[in-house]
Amino acid sequence: MMEQGLIKVPLDRIPALSQALGLDQTRFLLVAIEEYHTGVYEVLCDTLGLPFSDAEQGLVVLFRMATLRTEIELDGPFRKALEGLLELAEAANMR
Repeated sequence: MMEQGLIKVPLDRIPALSQALGLDQTRFLLVAIEEYHTGVYEVLCDTLGLPFSDAEQGLVVLFRMATLRTEIELDGPFRKALEGLLELAEAANMR
């Protein structure tokens, strides 16, 4: 029935279903929320800046990998290094 669009995919089933289908679970979840709860989707997009671009998602993944062992302070040297890296990336994209 789900495959024919007669019933909605339960939101709590999306992670397992997206894995079984080889889909990006974040995008699948956002599509479902947009379809089922348009107002909630709009608030999430406006408040959280969703959906993330592939580059933003990649940065989040890298940051989470880096914080597996310890929490990273966003102030001080780390922030300066990150800002410098972003400036380099911007300069590289202008070429």
